[in-house]
Amino acid sequence: MPSLMAATTTVTSDEPAYLLFEGNEHIQFTNETHRIQKVIIVRNDQLVEWRDDLGMASRFPHAHPVCLLGGEVGENGHGRVFETVGTMRDEATRIRNQTKADWDELWGFDQDVHRDWETEYHEERERRARTHKTFATGK
Repeated sequence: MPSLMAATTTVTSDEPAYLLFEGNEHIQFTNETHRIQKVIIVRNDQLVEWRDDLGMASRFPHAHPVCLLGGEVGENGHGRVFETVGTMRDEATRIRNQTKADWDELWGFDQDVHRDWETEYHEERERRARTHKTFATGK
């Protein structure tokens, strides 16, 4: 049987944060897509969810979904938290505000290199299709 997680409407930046997720969600009442930030905090030894609606998703055209882990569950089943709400929200903001050029630089993505790789990939597939070998399986 699934369990429900408690929710809260207030949070402080120095509270321990276990997980932060940020992404786009469709809001049924308004039929709009909003950018939502969810933070799972530890309060009174319980996990509690806090949500923040950051506004229309169209205001964040280059924003990728973000998932930041601020703690861990040890082998003994007890959780430990290393981050706070403030530090995780700051990091999510930094990631959200990165441009496409920032992402390309981060991942070392070069459009010309990608084109060369893609061309070579398809040429190799065609070459293998023309010169494929067969072998006996011993049956």
